[in-house]
Amino acid sequence: MIEAEWWEYDSLDELADAVAGDVGFIVDSAVEARGASLVALPGGKTGPAIFPKLAAQQLPWKRVTIIPTDERLVPMNDERSNVRELARVFLPVGASPALVDKLHGAVDATVRSPEVAKKFTELGADPQFGAPKEFAAYVANDMEKWARVAKDAGLKAE
Repeated sequence: MIEAEWWEYDSLDELADAVAGDVGFIVDSAVEARGASLVALPGGKTGPAIFPKLAAQQLPWKRVTIIPTDERLVPMNDERSNVRELARVFLPVGASPALVDKLHGAVDATVRSPEVAKKFTELGADPQFGAPKEFAAYVANDMEKWARVAKDAGLKAE
């Protein structure tokens, strides 16, 4: 059996301070021990509350790789994108389009790798590839299509 401690916080801000402090300590320890750190950060409501507090810490950021634990099926420039929020907080201000393209290339190469593509297929997913603009166009088209279907069927949001 796993023994776990339960911590309660009075606010999201208090929770974010505690989590950012703990994650910062772990990142710093990993870099000191291994020369690099990999940290997986969540989206939702909690993640974005933690990101600025974590980003403000004096950590060896050039030795840290940040990956999202989840992502919504929206273009990266959509306000609901968890990756967009990570980039907004952790990328240098005014990051060039070339850097954004480089990041997209790295993510695309990972998704196209045989082991990752195989895992997606095993999970029943159908990985699609392309540039961010192509994905944005695909999502916009899909939204229009399903909005028409919902309207024609008389469906209304509750």
